[in-house]
Amino acid sequence: MVDSSTLKWPYSNYDISISTKALPFSKNMFLGGAFLAVLFSALLLGCFGFYRLGLEQLQLAEQRLNFVSSISHELKTPLTSIKMYSEMLQAGIVQSPTHQAEYYDFIHSESERLSRLIDNMLQLTKLHHQKQTVKPQPVSVAVLMDIIRSKASSVMLKHNFKQHISTELITPEETMLNMDLDAFSQKK
Repeated sequence: MVDSSTLKWPYSNYDISISTKALPFSKNMFLGGAFLAVLFSALLLGCFGFYRLGLEQLQLAEQRLNFVSSISHELKTPLTSIKMYSEMLQAGIVQSPTHQAEYYDFIHSESERLSRLIDNMLQLTKLHHQKQTVKPQPVSVAVLMDIIRSKASSVMLKHNFKQHISTELITPEETMLNMDLDAFSQKK
């Protein structure tokens, strides 16, 4: 390709010509093009990776917000009931001894529920931050039966069910099992 042009005054006696020919295809041109293609692909993949990471962080933040909202509701419900019933008892609104006993039982069961919720929250926090360590110790079957009875009794009484726990063991007090009592008594 050839291109020429005449210059303007005061150089009008001069012409400029430019000629080019096709550059030869060399190995270096191929390597440079391949490097640019790889670099561009890496940049695109990096941008896509950061985009996905950002989306995951937003989803995680939304899950945490929903979790905190749900837990605060679950904690406020028994706390509000306890407060309401205790204020009624304190103000002397409830005169009947049977109704007072029912209110005290309700306050007790709601405080147990609140305690279980808080224990479960603390357990969840422990699981999130570190591995849970289970420390098994010898425990008699009779103790385990008492734990089951005490954990289920408030729910059973509330719904007018009768609880009967039996075993085929002759001496449950002497039969020992290795277990972690804290992990066993966690209510799910």
